[in-house]
Amino acid sequence: MSSNNLISCLLLTSDNYFTWVTMIESELDVIGALDLILGTDQQSREAQENLNCKAYNLIIRCLNEENISFVSSMLSEDNKINGQALWNMLKEKYMSNDISSQALAFTKLSQVKFTITLDFIQEIRTTVSKMRLVGFKLEECALSIMALSKLPSELDSFVQLMSHGV
Repeated sequence: MSSNNLISCLLLTSDNYFTWVTMIESELDVIGALDLILGTDQQSREAQENLNCKAYNLIIRCLNEENISFVSSMLSEDNKINGQALWNMLKEKYMSNDISSQALAFTKLSQVKFTITLDFIQEIRTTVSKMRLVGFKLEECALSIMALSKLPSELDSFVQLMSHGV
């Protein structure tokens, strides 16, 4: 991949870290920088610095405006153009497993409302992914019951049928 090629990438937003990190890890692997970013690289210092810069540029191109603003306000001068520092900062922001992050994720699940089936399914999946990312542990059975309880009364027979299988 030449440095002149611009990749088309999913921009990181406050709602898609789990999906974004999967995509960006693949892109980092393509340019040979994934091991460096994850802290497992054993290359020479010069090679590491080059990859670190490439990784920073790749990651920064895949951030939305809100995250770019966050990065520019949080990265110190020593860590400017530092892919590993950027990676760790974003990981800390989105994968923090403190109690407030867990409470926020659970609250988000409790606030999910049924509207359109596909939107509802996507919102449940996204919320459950966030809960897992922040270390919130809830049995699959409990998650299923919570999701089923949000369905409209017209689907009560479906809910009863599914509840017996849960």
